This record gives sequence, structure tokens and C-alpha cells, in this order.
Amino acid sequence: MINWKKKPIEITNLLNPSFCSLILYEAIKSYDKKIGNGMPFATVFVVMPMILSKRIATKLPQSTNARLDIWLRENIELKYIFIENAINIQKYTKETLIFSLHHGIVKPDKKDRLTNGKLRRSKSIKEDEELSFIIKKSQFVGRWLSKTDDPVILYSLLGIKP
Repeated sequence: MINWKKKPIEITNLLNPSFCSLILYEAIKSYDKKIGNGMPFATVFVVMPMILSKRIATKLPQSTNARLDIWLRENIELKYIFIENAINIQKYTKETLIFSLHHGIVKPDKKDRLTNGKLRRSKSIKEDEELSFIIKKSQFVGRWLSKTDDPVILYSLLGIKP
């Protein structure tokens, strides 16, 4: 487990499991709604590196009709940012998964896929412009990644390994 007391406040705020669970919850919900089959476990490791990088999140396509392979070719610099983020954020994604599973925010099914459980959002947290942006991008990424339902192909396109 990560020792959060030793992390800078910016890292703690951005990568804490509670906040990141919201990102995964929204992405998995949109993915599942699109194909009705839950998100493959391995695909979860693609979500946070896309959403938590403002450079990537702001350049995501406007439509899920955009093909990932073409988007990556047109935005090659973002692919390298993604790869670096995927490596650096992996341990936080793992901790978020543990947190999310423990608290019932996401649930595994019998096919190595994740579906949504229950997410209780605190009424004291106001949804500002930045949080709204992150939620919308999480939902978009969930729908967009559902077009490439095979994690092996997805990882290959993105240049990462499990």
C-alpha cells in the first residue's frame, strides 16, 4: 500500500483511491452501458493514464466514432505521454482497484470483467468545472474503449504490456 502521508498534496489529491474510484466507476459504467458486458480487467489500466493527463484528456476525439489507431497516429506525442503515464500510474491504479473492490464501487464478474457496484458521492463535494470535465472524459473514454473490446489489441495499439 502507498504511504500517502509522504506524498505531496498535489499527488494525494489527484491520485487518491477515493477520487480515482470515481474515474473508474464512470468509465466502467459507460463501457458497460455501451456493450452490456462489463470492462475487461486489463482495460482498467488504460483509463486513468488517459484521464489524469490534461494534455491527453483535452485532445481526446469528440466522437467515439474516431478510431483509436488513427487518433494515435495523428497524436503520436500523446502516445508517448500515455506510455509514461501508464507506467507511473500503474501502482495507483492497482490501489484504486483494491479500494473500489473492497468498497463495492466496482464488482468482478465471472468473465474477468468489471461492472459497477454502488458509488456514494458526498453531498458536501460540489461538482466544479474541473470535476465535471474529468467525469465527462471518464464517461467518454469508457464508451470509446468499448469499441476495442479486446485488451490485447488495445495494449498493442497503445504500445504497453500487461
